Amino acid sequence: MISNKGKNWWTSELNESKEVIGESFFPASLKFYDVTLRDGEQTSGLNFNKNDKFQIAKALDEMGVDWIEAGMPIR
Repeated sequence: MISNKGKNWWTSELNESKEVIGESFFPASLKFYDVTLRDGEQTSGLNFNKNDKFQIAKALDEMGVDWIEAGMPIR
């Protein structure tokens, strides 16, 4: 089963079981750091054009990603 807890993210209910959590707890909020535009383009045969990069960055922003590592500037 998957639970939402009224948030904009989803997780398996198993992540909240006593056996998994133990003495730990989930923080009230999470920060997301995405490296798709940097690491993703290092995949063999993959090449993002300027529009691809813009669309990916826009989608990540719309999803609420806190930090986007866009890569190295081109000379």
